[in-house]
Amino acid sequence: MSNMNEVKEIMMLSKDLTVLYAEDDQSIREKTTELLRSIFKSVETAQDGEEAINKFEVHKYDLVITDIKMPKKDGRYFIKHIKELDEDQSIAVTSAYNDSNRLMELIELGISCFLLKPVTSHNFFKTIYSQVKRINYKKLDFQNKIEQVKLAQMGEMMDSVAHQWKQPLTSISLLAQSMNFKLEMNGEIPKEEIFEINNEIENQTKHLQDTLASFRSFFKPTTVKDIVSIEEMVYLVKTIMKQAIKKEELEIEIASGGELVIQCYKNEFVHVLINLINNSKDAFISNNIDPKKISISAEKKGYENFSYNY
Repeated sequence: MSNMNEVKEIMMLSKDLTVLYAEDDQSIREKTTELLRSIFKSVETAQDGEEAINKFEVHKYDLVITDIKMPKKDGRYFIKHIKELDEDQSIAVTSAYNDSNRLMELIELGISCFLLKPVTSHNFFKTIYSQVKRINYKKLDFQNKIEQVKLAQMGEMMDSVAHQWKQPLTSISLLAQSMNFKLEMNGEIPKEEIFEINNEIENQTKHLQDTLASFRSFFKPTTVKDIVSIEEMVYLVKTIMKQAIKKEELEIEIASGGELVIQCYKNEFVHVLINLINNSKDAFISNNIDPKKISISAEKKGYENFSYNY
């Protein structure tokens, strides 16, 4: 692959990726940052290890590129700190020192690659190309796992919908059969009885519509935060998982703080609760625990911060 082809493919693979670049040499930092910004979606810079640590603790980056010898906190300290927070973080190291012992130490720390200064354009693009491919593969694999979980949840929910619709559909069918039978036997049905039957059909139909609306809203993506109560979210999850809860004889309760109101992405929050309940269900079964009781509590601390116990 030619260098130009590598650059084109790198730009395609890295157009949505973010980078944190730590380098204390201003000249090298400015030149390399200009190059990185022509490839990646966004590039944040830090002139020492301490600034790099502060930025990493606030934001999530797809790739971290760091020098080793830096003031305040050196690159090794920065890398150790990163790995404590996220052991899967992709890290590329640049250094003017070709020390095999130092290199082995960095490999043991879990760096993804090592670039010896002065960095040539060929080695730079080759290294960046391998990293963005690796990051994209990881993202794709993670996304596939998320989709598998969602498909499994969708299957459970469709099963729950089928069971919840079974009773009202049966009732509507029986009411229709009853009307036909009475017409055949008597030739007519009293007006009051027709109103009563129609009202019951309307009630059963509304139940079907409400159930469908709940499930449709769950699968609809949203970028707007909703203001909801913990109690409301737990009730929605219990409705969605009704069949699984009944089948496994799960008992789910809100131990405290049921009226606590929070701002969140509603569907994502429901996904989290479903995963937690499913994990608990599996743990109950594998460890032969009975009764299968799940207690959820919520507590407000301060004005904006909330803590959850599960």
